[in-house]
Amino acid sequence: MQNIPSEIQREVDLSFEIVDRIYEILEEKKMTQREFARLMGKNETEICKWMRGTHNFTLQTIARIESALNEKILRVESNKKEELKTICVGMSVSNLEISTLGCNKMRLSPNWFYPKEQAYTHYGSN
Repeated sequence: MQNIPSEIQREVDLSFEIVDRIYEILEEKKMTQREFARLMGKNETEICKWMRGTHNFTLQTIARIESALNEKILRVESNKKEELKTICVGMSVSNLEISTLGCNKMRLSPNWFYPKEQAYTHYGSN
């Protein structure tokens, strides 16, 4: 195994981790590979090939599996620290007044209502 480049070894490891996660979900849902194949619109033979651990899953395929099973397969971690942002919202008769502190982007739905000078805290990155 020492002759295998580290990126190839990581690719194989990831493939097995994906398959392990799919097996875990199928087990939790008490679902067979046949039922999974039907859910995915694939034949059982193709799903068996996937589940050997050597299949090169595309992001599109992973997204379809996550959608079909209604479960996350992959989780991407960020090294960014959570930023604390506070927004103060005031309501006037004619318009919504917004003042932001430390926030570049904020999306507000027009049907949201906050009493004058009520503040709420939003955690996350811009």
